[in-house]
Amino acid sequence: LFDAEPRSASVTTLDRCECLMLTQQQLYDAIDETPGIAVNIIRLLSRRTRELNQKLNVQEAKLRDAELRHTGRNSVGRSVGDK
Repeated sequence: LFDAEPRSASVTTLDRCECLMLTQQQLYDAIDETPGIAVNIIRLLSRRTRELNQKLNVQEAKLRDAELRHTGRNSVGRSVGDK
């Protein structure tokens, strides 16, 4: 709703529920009326960004480890058996 890009997520529920659909303008109007909505959205997006960064860091470390094992090189670029 904040940009013109396609949505980045979908939702599936386990139980029957009611969902609220908002247009971009309806969301902006709600934020104008209740600015706390924007604060909550920012907190949520910040938390998700932090969690994704942590997951990315773990994946990058795993990739570096796999590359080191594959090439047989240590962190200074020498073959493990070299002196």
